[in-house]
Amino acid sequence: MRELFPARAVVRQVDPTVLKMISNAGSIVGTAAITSLVGFAYWLVAARLFSAPSVGLASALISAMLLLGTVSVFGFGTLLVGELSRKRGEEGALIATGGLVAGSIGMLLGVAFGLIAPHLSRSFQPLDGNYPIVLLFALGVALTGVSLVFDTAVIGLFLGRLQLLRNGLFAAIKLAALLIAVALLPNRNWETIYGTWVVGSLLSFAAPIVLLLRNVRGRPDPIRPQMGMLLGNVRAALGHHGLNLALQAPALLLPLVVTITLSTTKNAAFYIAWNVAWFAFVGPGALTMVLFAVGVSSPGTLRRDTRISLRLGLLGGAMGTILLVVFANPILSAFGSVYSSQAVVPLRI
Repeated sequence: MRELFPARAVVRQVDPTVLKMISNAGSIVGTAAITSLVGFAYWLVAARLFSAPSVGLASALISAMLLLGTVSVFGFGTLLVGELSRKRGEEGALIATGGLVAGSIGMLLGVAFGLIAPHLSRSFQPLDGNYPIVLLFALGVALTGVSLVFDTAVIGLFLGRLQLLRNGLFAAIKLAALLIAVALLPNRNWETIYGTWVVGSLLSFAAPIVLLLRNVRGRPDPIRPQMGMLLGNVRAALGHHGLNLALQAPALLLPLVVTITLSTTKNAAFYIAWNVAWFAFVGPGALTMVLFAVGVSSPGTLRRDTRISLRLGLLGGAMGTILLVVFANPILSAFGSVYSSQAVVPLRI
């Protein structure tokens, strides 16, 4: 039997870099699978128990939160992927500094959006003068920026399992928080939906940070922020930032555009379809991030690793697209007639 199925021998013959790519990309895809499944349940509960305008406004603000959180990172997350492989012993300081920068900028951007948005569109009038909600929104933006830095950094350390753990906890906690809120609170509104995202994001860091500290234990200055370590690479960070925004901003802006130009009700249907469609994009995106981390540490194999990433990405993307085109109607029907009647065609497109 050992001669017929020499599994261990085959594994030993596979290039360690390829295994590292597949392992870390697998953690990102696994993250997407968990968050997609739990996210499906989350939005299913929201669509069934909350009004379409509440779902539409909450999802628009969540999109704004994700967009501003991405802006607040300022490229330092991607920069860390390269720096962590070069500055051994300073991993904790680098991650703490990146998180501090992203969180601080995110808080400022969140407050600014909360104060300005009501004057730009009637859809955001509920924010006008509601300062506790503005601060809650800003906290969500800050936590999003910190989570993006953390998730990117652990991929740079080839600790993708920590990203999988944090996102799994986030998905589970926000769903549990939504169910608890529905059971205990008398009013079911958009603030409840958004608030559960912030709670989930905050609580999801506890276990992953403890595990990360164990991995950097005994190294110099593991958690003390050192601004000079990143500020000396601002130019490189801004280069990463420009590329990241070019890739991500259009997708994050779409729900806001739908809300402002159409209505919160229309955005509710669009946002559900858009989140389902994201399942087809996650595989190629995961491979791209891991390819960058591998390319920095092993530049000599970049051409070969790029070919592998392209093949796997095309295969995964094609499979996801076919599944969504075929099952668009039954998937959206689970959310209710409002969603299936308005969002099947956009999902297929």
